[in-house]
Amino acid sequence: MRVALIARNSLWTALDQGLSFLGGTVVAIIIARVLGPSLLGAFAFVMWIVGVGGSLGIHGVSRATGKFGGEYFGRGEPEIARAIIRSALRWQLAVGSILVGIGLVAVWVSMPADDFVWGAVAVVSLLATMIMAIAARGIEIRQDFRLNVIPSILGNTVNIVGSLVVLWRGWGLLGLTSALLLSRVVDAVVRQALFRSSWADVAPAAIPPELRRRFALSL
Repeated sequence: MRVALIARNSLWTALDQGLSFLGGTVVAIIIARVLGPSLLGAFAFVMWIVGVGGSLGIHGVSRATGKFGGEYFGRGEPEIARAIIRSALRWQLAVGSILVGIGLVAVWVSMPADDFVWGAVAVVSLLATMIMAIAARGIEIRQDFRLNVIPSILGNTVNIVGSLVVLWRGWGLLGLTSALLLSRVVDAVVRQALFRSSWADVAPAAIPPELRRRFALSL
């Protein structure tokens, strides 16, 4: 039974990663061919800012969520695990808001004024990604990876279709970053809904003070 669960979850993870890689590669190639070197450079710079922000903001809280949430779920205390995930989401929202603010300042300082709006839209998408990461950890703790693949496929589909429509219509960088933001919002909303559904049978309990302290120190 355990082996079957691991095999099934491994297949879902492989499918998710494969489709994400394929979709991202196709979109990147098309964007590079259509935008040209100048616009592509500006777009790549803003996406680098978003990527760095995501690396800084996602892994600490997400890793702590998986560590402590998984530990208490495995010990037969799902109520504590649920409370940890809820607390982690609050931390993530706070950290994400700070990082988005820093990212907006970075775009404002380093980019021409005409590029601020589309750059800001890309930076704001970081918050949706960070919310998505906590929901994904919560789903992983319950070991039903299928629920992570569904929103990922939806989000990637929105991004691919949206980007192709934007490039076809010539809506420029604002259109591309809007498609990115929409795809991440769709992913985050659907993933959060599936997470809540998978944990609907568990009510969060109060987190012991010592555990709360350990969780905060691990971020």
